[in-house]
Amino acid sequence: MPETTTITLTESEAALFSNMLASFLLFALVFYILTVIASWKILTKAGEKGWKALIPIYNVYVLYKIVKMQKWFWITL
Repeated sequence: MPETTTITLTESEAALFSNMLASFLLFALVFYILTVIASWKILTKAGEKGWKALIPIYNVYVLYKIVKMQKWFWITL
Protein backbone atom coordinates (compact mmCIF):
# COMPACT_ATOMS: atom_id res chain seq x y z
CA MET A 1 0.00 0.00 0.00
CA PRO A 2 1.27 3.48 -0.76
CA GLU A 3 2.13 5.68 2.15
CA THR A 4 -0.07 8.66 2.79
CA THR A 5 1.45 12.01 3.50
CA THR A 6 -0.11 14.47 5.83
CA ILE A 7 0.29 18.20 5.74
CA THR A 8 0.42 19.99 9.04
CA LEU A 9 -0.23 23.70 9.27
CA THR A 10 0.89 26.01 11.98
CA GLU A 11 -1.75 28.02 13.77
CA SER A 12 -0.93 31.19 11.83
CA GLU A 13 -0.99 29.35 8.48
CA ALA A 14 -4.36 27.84 9.32
CA ALA A 15 -5.71 31.26 10.31
CA LEU A 16 -4.40 32.79 7.07
CA PHE A 17 -5.98 30.03 5.00
CA SER A 18 -9.25 30.40 6.88
CA ASN A 19 -9.30 34.17 6.36
CA MET A 20 -8.50 33.83 2.67
CA LEU A 21 -11.26 31.28 2.19
CA ALA A 22 -13.77 33.41 4.08
CA SER A 23 -12.81 36.48 2.02
CA PHE A 24 -13.22 34.57 -1.23
CA LEU A 25 -16.62 33.19 -0.20
CA LEU A 26 -17.80 36.65 0.86
CA PHE A 27 -16.64 38.14 -2.45
CA ALA A 28 -18.38 35.35 -4.41
CA LEU A 29 -21.62 35.85 -2.47
CA VAL A 30 -21.61 39.62 -3.03
CA PHE A 31 -20.85 39.10 -6.73
CA TYR A 32 -23.71 36.59 -7.06
CA ILE A 33 -26.16 38.91 -5.31
CA LEU A 34 -25.22 41.84 -7.55
CA THR A 35 -25.54 39.63 -10.63
CA VAL A 36 -29.00 38.45 -9.57
CA ILE A 37 -30.13 42.04 -8.92
CA ALA A 38 -28.91 43.18 -12.34
CA SER A 39 -30.43 40.17 -14.11
CA TRP A 40 -33.72 40.66 -12.27
CA LYS A 41 -33.94 44.27 -13.49
CA ILE A 42 -33.03 43.32 -17.05
CA LEU A 43 -35.63 40.55 -17.16
CA THR A 44 -38.42 42.70 -15.72
CA LYS A 45 -37.69 45.49 -18.21
CA ALA A 46 -37.81 42.93 -21.02
CA GLY A 47 -41.24 41.71 -19.89
CA GLU A 48 -40.13 38.48 -18.23
CA LYS A 49 -40.72 37.51 -14.61
CA GLY A 50 -37.88 38.54 -12.30
CA TRP A 51 -37.68 35.22 -10.42
CA LYS A 52 -36.17 33.68 -13.56
CA ALA A 53 -32.93 35.47 -12.65
CA LEU A 54 -32.52 33.18 -9.63
CA ILE A 55 -32.15 29.93 -11.60
CA PRO A 56 -28.50 29.63 -12.74
CA ILE A 57 -28.65 28.22 -16.29
CA TYR A 58 -32.25 29.11 -17.05
CA ASN A 59 -31.55 32.83 -16.56
CA VAL A 60 -28.91 32.77 -19.31
CA TYR A 61 -31.32 30.90 -21.60
CA VAL A 62 -33.99 33.54 -21.00
CA LEU A 63 -31.49 36.31 -21.79
CA TYR A 64 -30.59 34.56 -25.06
CA LYS A 65 -34.30 34.16 -25.78
CA ILE A 66 -34.85 37.89 -25.25
CA VAL A 67 -32.24 38.76 -27.86
CA LYS A 68 -33.57 35.95 -30.10
CA MET A 69 -30.37 33.89 -30.15
CA GLN A 70 -31.51 30.57 -28.62
CA LYS A 71 -29.34 28.58 -31.05
CA TRP A 72 -26.24 30.32 -29.72
CA PHE A 73 -27.18 29.34 -26.19
CA TRP A 74 -26.97 25.65 -27.08
CA ILE A 75 -23.72 26.20 -28.98
CA THR A 76 -22.05 28.08 -26.12
CA LEU A 77 -23.38 25.70 -23.49
